[in-house]
Amino acid sequence: MTQIGSSTEIKSLLNQANSMLGQLNIDSETSTYINSVWSTGNSIEQIASGDDNQKAAGIQQIINNVMSLVEKFTTGEAKAAKAEDKKNKAAAQKVVDDQQNAKTELETEIGNINSTIEAQLSTVSSEVENLTKLGEDLTEKQQEIQAIKEEIETKKAELESAATVEEKKAILEEIKGLSGQIAEILASLSDLSSQMEASAEVVENAQGSIETADSEVQKVQKDGTQKIAEIGQQGAKQVQNNTQVAATGAQNKIYAQAAKAAAETASGASFISFGATSSAAAKFNQIAIDQDSAAGTRIPGSVSNMSTVLQGIGGLQENLSVLTNFGNSIGNQFSDFSSVVGQWNSLSSQFIASIGSMELVQTGVDELRNTVDEDLAILENSESSEGNEELKTSQFSTDDLIKVEA
Repeated sequence: MTQIGSSTEIKSLLNQANSMLGQLNIDSETSTYINSVWSTGNSIEQIASGDDNQKAAGIQQIINNVMSLVEKFTTGEAKAAKAEDKKNKAAAQKVVDDQQNAKTELETEIGNINSTIEAQLSTVSSEVENLTKLGEDLTEKQQEIQAIKEEIETKKAELESAATVEEKKAILEEIKGLSGQIAEILASLSDLSSQMEASAEVVENAQGSIETADSEVQKVQKDGTQKIAEIGQQGAKQVQNNTQVAATGAQNKIYAQAAKAAAETASGASFISFGATSSAAAKFNQIAIDQDSAAGTRIPGSVSNMSTVLQGIGGLQENLSVLTNFGNSIGNQFSDFSSVVGQWNSLSSQFIASIGSMELVQTGVDELRNTVDEDLAILENSESSEGNEELKTSQFSTDDLIKVEA
């Protein structure tokens, strides 16, 4: 009598399934279930594989069982096995498809998050460059003011040595003109301030996008882990299912063999002792063909379907690797973003301080122009053609014009 077909192969696949599910930390009752099923299957094998006396006794018992079920058996077992195999094949393929779809979806979501972070990192990096350029422009304007301050110092010295009212008035007008140049430079600072505010808004929006990405990261990790567990459980269920199918196929095989044996002895006088009629032989032959066909579908089908299921379960390691690699890399990406934001914050603090200091220069410019106007008025009203009156402009400190480092 033939042993259970492909039992070694099935058991090998089951061991692989248990190992894979264990690596994925998926708790399953598969192992206990498998032991129960194969215990029954092994007992059937043992009945059919003993010595001649044991085999005869086993066959006789199975024939008795078949006889008791002869009215219940139909020739629909093979058809049912094919329908069952088709259903199991689809279920096994679904494990593979779900694993691959979950991996694709995971990679897409991770790709979108990475693209968002890279885009925002690039955005803030550009703003660092823009702010650096604004700082350079601000420094250039400070240097221009410094140069004008030096010219004013020169004119103050000329004012002190001027001999006539006309010379002094001319010098005062020049000083007034120079102060106007400083005022024009200060007026241009509003454009720099506007650019700085625009840059701040861009960086703030980028930080908001990163906060959203951080939430998405947590969701992807949680959902991805849950999906792996769900597909793993789905695979474990199919492992159990195909184990049962293999055991059922083995039973079909033994029943087919028993039915053949019953049919062969149906015409013999000894068969009358089993209470059979002459029509039983034909029925046993039908049962044998049907059961043998069902076994021929179930046993190889369970092996094939189990292999497909293991492909899906094994593929979950790829999903897990994608998640693990993402978890390891995402921290570095967020760190890079935080670093470039830190650069921008440092530059913006310096820029704001410099802008604020330069705004104080305007007060000095206004004071200087008022002082020059007062001196010009004094000279206009002077009764002395020599213009020997002490002028406040010559005493004005240009330190009031520069409150920042050039």
